[in-house]
Amino acid sequence: MFADHGVVHVRDVADGLVRLVDTVDGVLLASRPPERRRFVEAYGVAAAYLHDIGMVDMTPIGRRTHPVYAAHAAFWVLLGFAARAERWRVVLVFIVLWVIGYVASGQVTALALFFMPFVAVLDIALVFVVLKRDIRFG
Repeated sequence: MFADHGVVHVRDVADGLVRLVDTVDGVLLASRPPERRRFVEAYGVAAAYLHDIGMVDMTPIGRRTHPVYAAHAAFWVLLGFAARAERWRVVLVFIVLWVIGYVASGQVTALALFFMPFVAVLDIALVFVVLKRDIRFG
């Protein structure tokens, strides 16, 4: 038995995030000016709506693999941001890293082309490189 992961769940997670920002701003997180706080809330709400992307298979195996789908969605979106900013070296480096990770995984013969877990690590690096930011915790 698993919890619902439909629109009600997403709405509740987004609402909980906004309330969490209200609670921790200036307490657990450094106090932010209103514009920055709105950014943190918007970023969190977007993450709430995207956190279950790929939750298309409601079987136990599907529930375990949906984060891999989400990591790949984030990877290609972040590469799109880099391409839009004409940061071709970044795009090339991360595609090469993606190919190296894919080949090194030994999954080439399984044709698991888009669903490799190492992509989550590339996502983290892309956030720093492409967006040039992090959400500060202090």
